[in-house]
Amino acid sequence: MKKTILKFYEKSERVTENEFNSLRILLDKMSFFDECENNRELLVLRGHLAVEFFLNRTIEEFLTNGSKLTRDNQLSFSKKMLVVGGFDVLEKDTYGFIKELNKLRNKCAHKISYRVSGTDINSLGNILPKKIFSKLKKKDNNRTLVNLLSSVLIDIENSIQLMHK
Repeated sequence: MKKTILKFYEKSERVTENEFNSLRILLDKMSFFDECENNRELLVLRGHLAVEFFLNRTIEEFLTNGSKLTRDNQLSFSKKMLVVGGFDVLEKDTYGFIKELNKLRNKCAHKISYRVSGTDINSLGNILPKKIFSKLKKKDNNRTLVNLLSSVLIDIENSIQLMHK
C-alpha cells in the first residue's frame, strides 16, 4: 500500500514537497499501527489521524481551492466527512465506519478513563459487510482493530485513485 500511495501523491500537483515528505513519514510509521498495537486508544487516535489525512487529500483533489478548507483546521473532522460524503466517492460502509470511528475517537480523546472495548471494535466491524469483517476479525481484538483501520485506509486510498480514472 505504501508504494501505491506514494506513487499516486508523487504525481499530484496539489501536494507540496513538505506534504509529500509528511506522508512518507506517516507511511513509514505504518508500522504506525504496529508501534501501538497493544494500546487500543492510541490505535483509534492514530487511525483517526490517518483517515483525516486522506479526507484532506480528497478535498484538495476534488476542489480547486480545497487546500483553503484543509489548512489550519478550517473544518472539523465531521465537516470534512460531510464534504467528502458529498463527492460520493466512498462506499456507504466505509463512510459509516469513518463516522463511527470519529465517535470512538471523541470518547478516547475527551473521556480520560475511556477504554476501547471488544464491543467497540465489533461495533466498528459490524458496519462493514459481514464477509469482509469475518476476514478481518481475529481472536486478538487489538489485531482486529489494526486490520479494520488498515482496510478502511486502503478503501479510502482506492477511492481517491478511482476518482482520477
